[in-house]
Amino acid sequence: MNVFLWTNCDLDGVASTITLGNVFYKSNFDYQCVFFGDFEKKYTEWFNEKSKEYDKIFIVGIPLNQSVINKIDDSKVIIVSDKKEDLTIYESTLIHEDITSCTKLLYKKFKDKFDFSADLKKLIIFIDDYNSYELKTKESKLLNGLFRKSGNNRFYNFVNKFWSGYQELSESELKLSASFYRDLNSELENLCLYQGEYKGHSIIATFAKGSANEIANSILDNYGCEIAIIVNMNTQFVSFRKNKNSSADIKFMAENLCNGGGSLNSSGWKINQKFMDF
Repeated sequence: MNVFLWTNCDLDGVASTITLGNVFYKSNFDYQCVFFGDFEKKYTEWFNEKSKEYDKIFIVGIPLNQSVINKIDDSKVIIVSDKKEDLTIYESTLIHEDITSCTKLLYKKFKDKFDFSADLKKLIIFIDDYNSYELKTKESKLLNGLFRKSGNNRFYNFVNKFWSGYQELSESELKLSASFYRDLNSELENLCLYQGEYKGHSIIATFAKGSANEIANSILDNYGCEIAIIVNMNTQFVSFRKNKNSSADIKFMAENLCNGGGSLNSSGWKINQKFMDF
């Protein structure tokens, strides 16, 4: 069997790749990570050229609206999402659940069919812990720090390094991870914050170069707002995050303000004039 995986370029995507790669270890397993904003274009080009070579095509952890679903719907396709969404599927298989990560969802799906090693289970636990942002284990933060500092090929390097499961980080890797948090703390101490509201929901926005997740969570935790907006002028990208207790629709914000998308708790897209006017 020939299997291809498309997944998001984050830690959950890394662990999803490793999980599926181990499950399909007897198959020809290929994969590619992609920023979700580029998915539709890259997938369409790949599908027209390469899809005939594969029996199963997994699309994991990439936010998809109905318009994109209609274009990629195919009997070979298996869509995996950690958000329960109202989507109409005709040919594809949809595996979705409100759960803390796609990694955990894939583990639940295959744990009775595949004997996961102790080290693989550890990796799944640690990356799920980070993706849920509960941060109950020190390893989840260490892995994130190392991932953020591992350069342009970090996704593929991480997949190769942890293919057999979690392994203790070396002294040099621990130092690299620690440097990420030093840089993050320095940036957090010097943020300029801007306060406002959107459809009655309180907002704090800032310009930042670092990780949108960490900066947004720090703002949400420390300032009691409902929505955090992180604008990165280097990447020309804007990120929307919300307090878990808020009813704000940040997916709609991303769609309405910058023609973007995402999930209910994490959305964004490239900066455009409409967003700058806002």
